[in-house]
Amino acid sequence: MLKVALQTAIVLAVLVLFTGPAGTGAYSIAFASHFNLQANSNSFVISPNYSQAISIQLYTGMNASFQVSSNATVDVYFMTLSQYSNFQSTGAAQSIYHSEGTYITANIGPLVNGTYYLVMDNDVSSQNVSVSYSLSTVPVNVYSYHSSLPAPVGIADYGVMNSSGTLHPYRIFYREAIGIAQIYSMQAYNSSPPVGISPYGASLQQNVVLQVNTTSGNYEYWLQNVPSFWTNNETMYFADNVWNLSAFTSYLSNQTVSGKGQVGYSGNDTYYGYGTSPQPYSLPLTLYLIIAYTQGPNSINVGFGYAYSQNSQVTWYDNVTIYEHAIVSAALEVNGYQTNPGGSFYDSELVFGGEGSSEQTNFNQMNSTLSMMYVLPNGTVISPPAIYGFGSDTAEAADNLQTKLVNGIPNVTVGRGNFEPLGRSTGIFGAAFSINVPTVDAGMSVPVHLTSSESNGIAPFTYYIYLNGIPVYNFTTFLSQYAGTISIKPMPAGTYDIQVEAVDALGRVAHSNTYTFTVNPDPSISISSNVSSTDLGFPVGLSLTVSNGTPPYTYQWYVNGQRLATDSSSLEFNPDAAGSYIIKSVVIDSAGYTVLSTTNITVESDPKMVVTPSLSSSGIFYVNNIAEFSVKLQGGVSPFNYTWYLNGNPVATTASPLYTYALGIGTNSLQVRATDSVGYSVVSQPVVVNTTYNYLIIGAIVAAILAIIIIIVALAAIFIKKRTLH
Repeated sequence: MLKVALQTAIVLAVLVLFTGPAGTGAYSIAFASHFNLQANSNSFVISPNYSQAISIQLYTGMNASFQVSSNATVDVYFMTLSQYSNFQSTGAAQSIYHSEGTYITANIGPLVNGTYYLVMDNDVSSQNVSVSYSLSTVPVNVYSYHSSLPAPVGIADYGVMNSSGTLHPYRIFYREAIGIAQIYSMQAYNSSPPVGISPYGASLQQNVVLQVNTTSGNYEYWLQNVPSFWTNNETMYFADNVWNLSAFTSYLSNQTVSGKGQVGYSGNDTYYGYGTSPQPYSLPLTLYLIIAYTQGPNSINVGFGYAYSQNSQVTWYDNVTIYEHAIVSAALEVNGYQTNPGGSFYDSELVFGGEGSSEQTNFNQMNSTLSMMYVLPNGTVISPPAIYGFGSDTAEAADNLQTKLVNGIPNVTVGRGNFEPLGRSTGIFGAAFSINVPTVDAGMSVPVHLTSSESNGIAPFTYYIYLNGIPVYNFTTFLSQYAGTISIKPMPAGTYDIQVEAVDALGRVAHSNTYTFTVNPDPSISISSNVSSTDLGFPVGLSLTVSNGTPPYTYQWYVNGQRLATDSSSLEFNPDAAGSYIIKSVVIDSAGYTVLSTTNITVESDPKMVVTPSLSSSGIFYVNNIAEFSVKLQGGVSPFNYTWYLNGNPVATTASPLYTYALGIGTNSLQVRATDSVGYSVVSQPVVVNTTYNYLIIGAIVAAILAIIIIIVALAAIFIKKRTLH
């Protein structure tokens, strides 16, 4: 494998630019192109009740793609040869496709080999109708320019695989093109060459297409790396060309491209070119031709190089900078689906032809082998999936060469041409898959762990992920072996079947087995606690209840944002200070889904009691036989219960902080115990009350009674005395 890089030292002498003034010995070569050959398109006027037909040759597996626009309604048909013959003779409009309107676009196929007709019929309007159309094939028709000699002869990759007579387009993006030639004999002669071209001249052209994508649009460039030979004296020189394929006419200036060469003219086109000084060669000759690029934000640097063996250092004889603003991406491209805006192929060629200036030359001797390789963006080196023995983009051609496979290797010799596909054996496309999808929750992306290994496939590979038969994700890679994790959007809870499909560049498909995975409902949690408020020293018990999700679970607890050192589903919260606390619980299930819940806990300071007794008497005969107690509390968790004690014995339990004692005669000890809702109790100091009789009142009453008795006795004595006298 040849390793090359643009940073390789460039070893060459001081050279004269190819556009140098007369007498400098410079070599000015423009390798002509087929830019004037583009997709079948035209405009014309159709009279009322007349039609216009455009023929196109299709090969098995091709689609026909067309677009028709007009200033009035027309009938548009796509017909086979027999249908068109019948239409011409009878007017019967049987067709493969029919539509009526002013703007019609269609893509029809795949079709079998044959001649077809796009028919535009002005049978609706009574006026002349202006019509424009474009007509092309998918894949591209590799025989659009050449199907016989003279032609550029060698090997070419058009992005079209001919598989048992059926055509399949493919697309390859790569970063480096390598062409390898082993020339054993070569003699060319043209008795009437173009001006400035040697009669003994020949060239071997490495032609590739560079696509540059920017924020303002896409641009295509044709890159040519060409050793040219004077076969009469075994002298050679190297030259490069850069053409702008972004439009029908190539336009470049010394402000849009720079290198050792400069911009010149070829008819209406402008192109960049450079040529080295001549140098001798000897046969057999081995050549490695390399085109590689590096991408910057506003420019592409393209290196044109060569080497004489696989292990020798690459000589980068020109480094060309193409200036484009705001570059997004760039790649060398082979694309069998379409032609480029300049009207030529997205292909890769290594072909022999005339020395330059559209020369068609004759070879008296030729024996060489050719091969091509692409370095993909990931560094993988591949060979072209399918090759043909002739080129198309360049106008330099050979009158009498042919390419045939000898022991699987393309061999170019003198001959009558070979326009059959040379092909590449790719075998049967297959892939081995390993798929692992863990159980996840409904609110999560679904990780698909995928490994695959493709065999006999053509890069790039596009993978499609199907869930229950519906495509939900796809991606493209140039790797024939893939290992990675794909993230699919969250899915509703349920059971799913997953299958992976791999499609290579030829459209061949390989399927994995079907696997089943489960999406669980999202987990939910709730916190329960025995109380929402507590006192210092009284722990609060909290517990979590988790439902759904994917067990087992892990638990985290936070108090006012600080994580606690516990991983249990329950928590005993025992604060060391009064205040308000936010308790947050976090649950993570085994699928990685996280849910949380919070609750608030208020921690009160221990209650403090103030007791206010009020003494009174129930009548005039007692002193302090009634005691009213009023209790005030600070702290604690309400509500409170009060237990009232008399001489150490409970006499009542109330929810009210007020209580009235009825006291007996003697010394009474009164106390109250207040208990809050979490069980914390505080007991008052004893209040001693001496309850007595009101002896002053009682004495006064007794004295009064005695006085009354004395008076009564005295009156009785007087009364008795008077009766005795009488």
